[in-house]
Amino acid sequence: MSNFLRDIAEKPQKLQNILLLVNSEVVLLKRFLYKLGAVFAHDKSYKVLKHIHKTVNKFLQTEVACDLMSFQEQHTASPSSSSKMMYVAPKPKYEYILVRLQGTVRLQAQILCLCQHYGAIMTQKLQLGHFVNIMVTSMSITARLW
Repeated sequence: MSNFLRDIAEKPQKLQNILLLVNSEVVLLKRFLYKLGAVFAHDKSYKVLKHIHKTVNKFLQTEVACDLMSFQEQHTASPSSSSKMMYVAPKPKYEYILVRLQGTVRLQAQILCLCQHYGAIMTQKLQLGHFVNIMVTSMSITARLW
């Protein structure tokens, strides 16, 4: 945890850049799902792909990066003060950040499991040889989200 917070303090834009990349993948996934909706609406792989889309949207809506940035800003010592004092947030603030991080990790674990499940379904379908271009495209999108 301390390494994660230190990395965010040193490179705050890195987390925001990663979230922007994930957001662009979600936009691609949404368009891809719209195109496939008419043909594969009752297919199990389509339903799993929709579930991945919903879960990643929930992950992006948590906006945990903003909470972490505000938390990190509160814990920086002001260089103008002669004494090296640091503001320590109250215990509920720590608990709030902890709950937010735990929820984010739980969502990421669910995304990981869904992507692995989707990959297993797609490898079975690839063996059939039908709609290979659609299978490869959908697997590449989920692999980048993973």
